[in-house]
Amino acid sequence: MHGHVFVSPGDITQLAAHAIAYSASTLFGTNGSMYAAFRENVPGFEASFADLRRFHSGRTAIGDAFWIPTRANVRPHGVAVVVATGGLLGGDDAGAVAVRAAIDLSVASLRGGARPEGRLLVALPAFLVGMGGGGDRQVGEARIQVAAAREALERHPGVDVAFITYTPSLYRVYLEARRLTPGSPSPGPAIPPALERALIDRECVLFAGAGLSRGAGLPDWDGLIGRMAGDLGLATHEKLDHLDLAQWYRERFSRQRLADLIGTTFGDPTLAPRPTTWRCRWRAATSSRRITTIFSSGPCPRSSVTRWP
Repeated sequence: MHGHVFVSPGDITQLAAHAIAYSASTLFGTNGSMYAAFRENVPGFEASFADLRRFHSGRTAIGDAFWIPTRANVRPHGVAVVVATGGLLGGDDAGAVAVRAAIDLSVASLRGGARPEGRLLVALPAFLVGMGGGGDRQVGEARIQVAAAREALERHPGVDVAFITYTPSLYRVYLEARRLTPGSPSPGPAIPPALERALIDRECVLFAGAGLSRGAGLPDWDGLIGRMAGDLGLATHEKLDHLDLAQWYRERFSRQRLADLIGTTFGDPTLAPRPTTWRCRWRAATSSRRITTIFSSGPCPRSSVTRWP
């Protein structure tokens, strides 16, 4: 199955992707907001980038890429530093070369090192569109990058890519570029007319449970059930009735202890959740009403969220 190309607004350093890419120049300069964000939010990036600058400044070409491993048990597991500006290669080719290099290096490094289970998610910045140029030029450049990402994903099964844009205008640019670029994954089942009408009229209510936050590093209901079963001396089993287990826990210990267990499981202050692309898409959805039990803070654009319970 070929991967998907997502587009999401936000801060790439805050996304729970398996790998994130950094756009560098041939001189490995440290000016700009991207460097500041990586320095502040990615452990070990500042020192590793300083080494790259010391040994490779002025000696690289566009498309050269370097892997900076971060943490094996927490996403992102590493940063793909890709040289995207400053070389002789320019124009349409530079963005495509940078995208392919970032994806290829990330996949090779993840599968040879951290080896996370399931599908991989590689987050890319908006290469070469941050300074100058009008809307048409930006859409053209973004289309080249989206096409390059889709071409790379054909060589890497089980991998998805997300372009993370840091301004609302670039978000719209990449959405338009994706729409105009051939090669979209085949659509799923047809949308029922009544549902489509409800979406257009903003009368549709989205509902999401705690599982949507699992990819961000937060616990889900299975984690709570596992803790209850452990305290009761039981092995977790798919046939175990969760409501019966909760009632048993309350009667065995107390109502207050059950409440404390829920609070410590979902309210652990040491958790450092990182939003996933699905959570950003949730926040950017057009529905005017949302019912959710999920964590809802983070760098994605804020919107009105109705929480229950």
